[in-house]
Amino acid sequence: MTSQSSPRRLTVQQAEAELEKFPAPVMERFRRAQSQLAGRIAQETIVEWAEEGIEIARKTVRSWEAAAEYFDASPAVQRQLPSGQFLRWARTGGALCNDSPSLAVAYFKASPATMVRLRPRYIDDWAAVCRSLYRGTWKSSALACRLFETTPQMLETVSFEEFCRFGGFLEALSRRSYDLAGECLTTSVRLFPKIGPDVDGFVGLATSVTESSWREVKGLFDTGGAALADTAQPHRAALIALARRLVAAGTNDVGVVLRDGALAIVRVPVDYRDHLMQMADALARLSPSAAPEFLKTAPVVLERVTFPQLREWHATGA
Repeated sequence: MTSQSSPRRLTVQQAEAELEKFPAPVMERFRRAQSQLAGRIAQETIVEWAEEGIEIARKTVRSWEAAAEYFDASPAVQRQLPSGQFLRWARTGGALCNDSPSLAVAYFKASPATMVRLRPRYIDDWAAVCRSLYRGTWKSSALACRLFETTPQMLETVSFEEFCRFGGFLEALSRRSYDLAGECLTTSVRLFPKIGPDVDGFVGLATSVTESSWREVKGLFDTGGAALADTAQPHRAALIALARRLVAAGTNDVGVVLRDGALAIVRVPVDYRDHLMQMADALARLSPSAAPEFLKTAPVVLERVTFPQLREWHATGA
């Protein structure tokens, strides 16, 4: 029997000779990273790491930029990952570079801050979620890169599972409008920290609106998002649940519904707010179109009657 020999590895000196063929930033960042990695990982791993960078740089005319970002990010990323997963992270970036060097650049740039918050087993899934937005066009590339860039901020507030569902929403919306998807992404970075526990419900609502009437998503994020940010738990969750029920029934202008509902909640005495939302939900089950009107008129009615009398009025209408 003959044994199959393993492929011959480059030496660090040979790797430098290869990297000299590319613009100066590649070599500069390689040497800086290599000096930091020396002593932290095995020499064999350093050679494999260098070879991955060379392969990235060779892919296209502009992929040297991705290689430079790869070397730049490597020391910080390596601190968060075992050697095997560190090299897997590198190969995932190389695969992205096959699709677009811009994607790889964004992936590598975002990696140091992302790895602090992302479990290593989710690296490929993270790349896949962002990659799903890319369809070979400039706008799709910009959107995918933006999601990579915002990942560290997102993961400060949302779980990775919620991040994935948000990515799925963006993918669906981007099939209608890249510009609107980009606006929603920008708004979400500011909105999600304000509605933390209810992000998942809000993303579910946004997905439903995208499927039923995608142009109304802007109003949901702008008008509805602002209203939810000013609404406290648990009423915010109840309001989102009510909006989802109304969307399923064909109600339009859900952003306005959220705004009017939030205004109604703050205008009703604290002790009655839970009851108000329960009444609106019960009404929505029977007559979806009546529930938004009830929320709009209930505070006005309460200026003239007591809450028990409002209940009687509601029972008559229901």
